[in-house]
Amino acid sequence: MRREVPCKECRYRRKKCVRREDNEKICERCLKLDIDCHPLKNKNEIIPLTIQEDDHEIRSWATIINQLETELKELEIVKANLEQCLIRRKHPRPNEWQLSITNGIVKLETPIRTMEELVMFSQASLRYLSPFAGMFNKQPVRFESMPISVPIGVSSVLQRHEMLKQRRKRFTMIEYNSSNQSTQIPSVSNYHAIMDFLIPAYLKHQNAITGLLHESTFREYYRNLDDPMEDPLALAVCVDALVALRNLIGYTPSERCVLAEVFYERCRDKLFDMYDDPNKKLQVVVISSLLPMYVGNVLLNCLEANRIIAIALLICADLTKDFDKMTPVEAVVFQRNYFHLETCSRMHKMLYEDKVDFAVVQGHFELKVLDDEPEKTKMFMRLYNHIFRLVGSRYISEIVGKFNGMFYGRSGEMPLEDILQYEPVIKDWWDSLPSDLKLCDDPFSSDGFELVQERLSSDKLIPFTVVHLLTSIFMASILQPQAMPASDDNVTAEAIQIIKANSVSLALHSCRILVYALEKNWDPYTSDQPNFSFAIILYGIYALERLSSCDDLQVPRELLALLKRSLDVKFSSLLPEGHMVPSSVSPLVSYIGNAADSTLSPYEFYENYPFPGYALLADVLLTSIKHVEQKLYTAY
Repeated sequence: MRREVPCKECRYRRKKCVRREDNEKICERCLKLDIDCHPLKNKNEIIPLTIQEDDHEIRSWATIINQLETELKELEIVKANLEQCLIRRKHPRPNEWQLSITNGIVKLETPIRTMEELVMFSQASLRYLSPFAGMFNKQPVRFESMPISVPIGVSSVLQRHEMLKQRRKRFTMIEYNSSNQSTQIPSVSNYHAIMDFLIPAYLKHQNAITGLLHESTFREYYRNLDDPMEDPLALAVCVDALVALRNLIGYTPSERCVLAEVFYERCRDKLFDMYDDPNKKLQVVVISSLLPMYVGNVLLNCLEANRIIAIALLICADLTKDFDKMTPVEAVVFQRNYFHLETCSRMHKMLYEDKVDFAVVQGHFELKVLDDEPEKTKMFMRLYNHIFRLVGSRYISEIVGKFNGMFYGRSGEMPLEDILQYEPVIKDWWDSLPSDLKLCDDPFSSDGFELVQERLSSDKLIPFTVVHLLTSIFMASILQPQAMPASDDNVTAEAIQIIKANSVSLALHSCRILVYALEKNWDPYTSDQPNFSFAIILYGIYALERLSSCDDLQVPRELLALLKRSLDVKFSSLLPEGHMVPSSVSPLVSYIGNAADSTLSPYEFYENYPFPGYALLADVLLTSIKHVEQKLYTAY
């Protein structure tokens, strides 16, 4: 007999709770699993995702991970020693530095005039001044709090507030389009034809870039399906296709909304039933990897997206035990989807929990490729390996963690040595790239913005863009450094002035490169490469926003004008028709000034659009541009 109020285990697994005839105190599932059966207090009680305390298998995984982390730290020490050897080779004749000791404090008497001299002295102090080797590491630089960043911080703060709330409005098939005409729901037979259209397009365009599916294997799998509408993997592919191929498939926003919701609802119900099937673990991982973009970014249902990712990662940890038993195709598909889910999980933790850790826990590994895969897929896997080697380094992960809070208006501090090491770390990574992936010899070359005004191939454009996305974010976040606590330390005082000048110069330079690259190279209608347009626009606006806050700096208006022009041209192709939020009705401006007021909920406004996430993004873009424009023109 089915209970009206389920037990906690059945609610957690989203299964029917059936009590036994001979013992109403325990349900059939809990009896089968040999665990205690605890009824919920009421049927609306929410059960958070947790790990059972008696799950010895999970604890063994944690032990293995701890061992791997220890090994990784040892490798980091070896890497640091090798880097020091390289430094010695690059600077065989060290400069001479005049030092003095006053009241027990080591001071530099030789003036420092450039960033290069400052970096060289920091390296010399670490190498030769033992026991003062930690002198630079112990000198923190403080960055005062600034207003919350509109392009980067506001949407994350909004979603943090909303994640813990019960949604007032369930996402339904909204009958909406820009012409105020209702959308007709297709028949089942038409759904089959739609899937036959979406899936080949997805394999040709999006999957060639992500490689989450093995193309030939999936084509054969799809051909053998009796009813694609009953297959959760095929449904998940269609959901992702409706999001990723918006400019290539020809459907209106309202049609895509209806189709995506129908496919997702059927896929989700079947996915939950698959969790207990040990023979479908890999399929669950792939399906879970395809859904978060739609659920979290488009529907703004971050809690549901996090739940899907978390369960899939537990299954991934379980599958690693059988990795050696997998076929080559299974191993490649598993590795890519595992890495994708892990990246999504860490992004969510950074945006919504302030937990930043992009370092590769298990050491560096390479995404593998198969001989029969498209050449485009092989090229992008190669690119991703090099990019992950930079973004997944311990140094980049740590500095992102230090300035992440600055997006949300919080103050922060960073060791001087961490700031000084940014350019050398980036240049070392750039020097390690194969020559065919480098646009130029020096990624910080003064003529970089001229190079991106020509049409570039993905293999040269993407690494260069990644460097300047990172640089624009980092340098724009440290534009106003302050020494602490020893303000009379002449090394720190000189360093502060050099850091500020260098940060302003690099932030402007990288912002200019991104803006010019956006105009010439990032065509939203192409399927040849991942689209960096949103990231470039948001981080470009962020850099201009922070630069315009510097009282003693005049930001070139031409950058903002060019960014606005690019946005105007690309807006209709980047965002679905009818999702532009007029500033006269935008709820974002009032929310920015009252972010601490938990009663305000702009979500209800965005849920009136077929794709709430795109409406929020459009509002953020337009509000950010207007905000920066007001600051720049007021400053002149």
